Amino acid sequence: MGKHFEKLLKDREELIQEINRIHNFLTKQAGVPIHFREIDTEQFTLMSKELELRVKLLEILDKRIEYDKEKKKNVGK
Repeated sequence: MGKHFEKLLKDREELIQEINRIHNFLTKQAGVPIHFREIDTEQFTLMSKELELRVKLLEILDKRIEYDKEKKKNVGK
């Protein structure tokens, strides 16, 4: 499908890995009493917001990939 499309797929995979890393860390921290956490409440909140933004970015990237697939399919007709 081309280098651009391959880059989108690679970016998507890297984004998913980063989302999983942050999610796993926050999940682990959420189960620990606040005074034993590796991060403070403010850092926890900021990382949660970062996770939300990365998930939204993934949704946008998925829409872009789908658009490119449809565009490529329609050009071939």
